[in-house]
Amino acid sequence: MKEFINSNFEDIIIGDINKHLMILEKAIKSGINLERQQNINSKRRNVVKYVFDYDKFSKNSLLIRYKNESKKIHDIVDSIKDKKLKMMASKFVEERNNKVKWSAYELLRSIGVKTCPYCNRSYVSVFYDESRGKTRPELDHFISKSEYGLFGLSLFNLIPSCHICNSNLKGDQKVLAASGELIALSPYIDGFSHYYPFKIDLSNSKNYDLLFDIENKVQDYELKLMPRFIFKPGECKSIQEQHILHQRAISNDRIFRLSDIYNREHKELIDDLLLKVRIYNESNIEELVSVYPDLFKSKRELRQLILDIDVEKEVNIKKSRVTEKLIRDISKQIGYL
Repeated sequence: MKEFINSNFEDIIIGDINKHLMILEKAIKSGINLERQQNINSKRRNVVKYVFDYDKFSKNSLLIRYKNESKKIHDIVDSIKDKKLKMMASKFVEERNNKVKWSAYELLRSIGVKTCPYCNRSYVSVFYDESRGKTRPELDHFISKSEYGLFGLSLFNLIPSCHICNSNLKGDQKVLAASGELIALSPYIDGFSHYYPFKIDLSNSKNYDLLFDIENKVQDYELKLMPRFIFKPGECKSIQEQHILHQRAISNDRIFRLSDIYNREHKELIDDLLLKVRIYNESNIEELVSVYPDLFKSKRELRQLILDIDVEKEVNIKKSRVTEKLIRDISKQIGYL
C-alpha cells in the first residue's frame, strides 16, 4: 500500500479524474483495495487519512499558525519611527504574509469558478478579509472521501459547489461503479451543459408560438434535459461513448435533481425569454440596429443585451452567470441563437 501511494503520489495530488481512474484500474489489477474499508491495520489507515484529509487543509491552518507571529511583527513595524524604513518593512511583511497564506480560499481564487458547476443556479463567491469577514463555496469531493480517502486532497477531485448540491443532494453518493468506471459527469472533464441541454417539450413541434394562448400568455410546458448526440467537428463520439455520456448525464440529473428543481423554480425565466423573443424578433432587431446605430453596433450585441449572456461563446465554467445554461439551451432550441 505504501509503495503504491509513493509511486502514484503526483497523479493522486495533481492528476485529473482520468488519472484517478487509471490509478483505480491499476490498483484493481494489482489486487489492492483502495476503499476506506480496506483490510489494513488502523495505524496505516490513520497515516493515509492524515496525509489525504482535506478537512485539515480546509480549516485555514496556515493562517491560524501565523496569526500570532504576524501580530508581533506588525507591532514591531508600527514602532519604527523612520517613515521610509517603516514603509519598506511594511511592504516586506505584506509580501511575506502573501506567501504563507495558502488555504482553501487561495485554492478557490485560483480555480476561479463563478457559479456552481453542478446546477448553474448559485454563485460561488470567494471573499476573505480578516477584519470584514469571509465566505467561500463548499468543496465537494467528486469521488467521495468516505469511499476513497486517498483522493481527499486531490486538487482535481475538489469541486467548488453550492451547499444545496454538495451537502443537501450529493453528499457521499457514489460516482464510481464497482468496476472503477465513472458513472457521473465530472465538471472539470465532461462538463454538463455540453452533453445534456435543457429543452422545452413541444410535442415534436418546433413552433414555440404554440406555447402562447390567445391572451399572449405562456401555457404550461415541461422542461427536459435531453441527450446531445450531435457533436462538433473533430469531437465525434462512437455510439458506445455517446451511450456512456448519456448515462453519466442521467446520473447528474438524478443526483442533483436538476429537472425537478428547474421545472419547479425556474420556468418563469423561460416564460420571460419566450416573450422577449416574440417582441425582439428578427425584423424588430434589424430595425432597432438600423434606427439606433450609436446604441447597437450589431444584431449580436443587441441579442446579448436581451439574453444577458455572451451569445457567441459556449458556457464557460469560469465565466458563466447563474441559469446561463438554461437561457442558452432554450434560445438555441427555438432558433434565437
